Amino acid sequence: MKYILAIFLFVVILARHNATAQVAPISDNCSGLKIEIGVPGNVIRPQGETILEIKMTNEGQTPIKVWRYWDALVFDLRDAQNNAVPRSAEWLKFEEKRASWPVLKSTPPIVLAPGMSLTHDLILEKLFILNHSSEYSMQVTCQSFDTQQRVASNLLHFSIAEPSNLASSSPQEFSIQAHASQPFLPAGWAVPFDIVVANTGSRFLRWAIPQEHMNWAPDEFGMGIEIYTGKDMPTQLPPKKPVWGTVNQGFFDNEEVELVGIPPGKSAEQIVAIGNYFDIGTPAGYQAKVALIDQTTNLRVESKPAFFEIEDASMNHSGSSVAPRPPFMVTIRQNISDSPRAHDDPSAITMCTANISDHPIEIGNAANDLFAIEDPDGSQAKITNEKAILYQKQRSEMVVGPRRPFTGQATEPRWALCGGWYYGTTFDHSRPGAYRIRIGTYDFLDATQGQKVGELPVVYSNWLTFFENSPNPKK
Repeated sequence: MKYILAIFLFVVILARHNATAQVAPISDNCSGLKIEIGVPGNVIRPQGETILEIKMTNEGQTPIKVWRYWDALVFDLRDAQNNAVPRSAEWLKFEEKRASWPVLKSTPPIVLAPGMSLTHDLILEKLFILNHSSEYSMQVTCQSFDTQQRVASNLLHFSIAEPSNLASSSPQEFSIQAHASQPFLPAGWAVPFDIVVANTGSRFLRWAIPQEHMNWAPDEFGMGIEIYTGKDMPTQLPPKKPVWGTVNQGFFDNEEVELVGIPPGKSAEQIVAIGNYFDIGTPAGYQAKVALIDQTTNLRVESKPAFFEIEDASMNHSGSSVAPRPPFMVTIRQNISDSPRAHDDPSAITMCTANISDHPIEIGNAANDLFAIEDPDGSQAKITNEKAILYQKQRSEMVVGPRRPFTGQATEPRWALCGGWYYGTTFDHSRPGAYRIRIGTYDFLDATQGQKVGELPVVYSNWLTFFENSPNPKK
């Protein structure tokens, strides 16, 4: 039965840009386009990752079609001896595959209105074979499809320090906390893993988060997670070939990241499903920790180990010593779409309910059964939509009825069902600053007839920070 209901739900088409739809004529060349590249210095990221930021701005008078970077941009990366740096095996494999596609322009274009910008944040190690502890120069060029016109970016000089395996022993600009929200799970299930990065310094920081593909559960790739097994002498598990991943063998999405802003004194949170890049299918006890690099010192900042246990699958529910576990997790992230409203409204979010079990389940559209919103002071924000409060109260007092046959399409393991919500109509967000929101969904899948909805387990999402009535510090 499809129990979950969502309010204010709308259908969104995600795109990583801040452009708006425009009326023709639209230019199909690089004229009027300004390209800026850089290696941002305030980014928290895992060891062995170098972030390249590419910003394209329409400085012309007419809208411009901008294609994804692999279709329209030419990269020239050179080492200290002015030798061209070879591309990675992943990129070469992607280019070989793309050459067989019937259409050269592999993805729909993004239309940039005059004054609008498009930003890509890429992991250079996914694109090139880099020799760490070396100096590089780079320039990016846009080549028009319909003409031979080219527009070049600035010439960027940067160096990459040798990765350090040393953990910092002194206070750094940020701290990390991590835990498994469900520490006992059957074999074959993914483990929801909660990561919180807090800005303990005095400057604005950005956390590099791999871009998630719509309708796939976010996994441990690119999060700095390390897995260990064994009690007395823990052994680190090597990553394995993903069981599931992006539609293009892990290249389309895994090389691009989103930079999540963290103001001083604030934190950012992500929930991922462990079990795609690490083999945790054997019943045993495991330890997991997160290690990220402080870009100022090039030292590791680590979380404390978090423990979880994988049980024999035969113990699931009937023989287990723990209560039934929700077979899904809920995540939220900021939604940047091609709709004018989503571009202008920072309160647009995407909610996803992901199946972490080993079997198909019946879930709804990432319902916001419960929500909490904090203002810039950390207090509960003033709710302006009384209907939303009434809905939550009425929802909690409902009684679970008899289960009816499910008529929808079940969600497969590691897949997610996503939807969108504009929550700015729900609370007072007139003050400038950083707000936070979290939603919760009742676990109806293990409910029994006659049980009160308010008594059901609640699966909470991560806290999401967004910035209101102030310049976007990410740009």
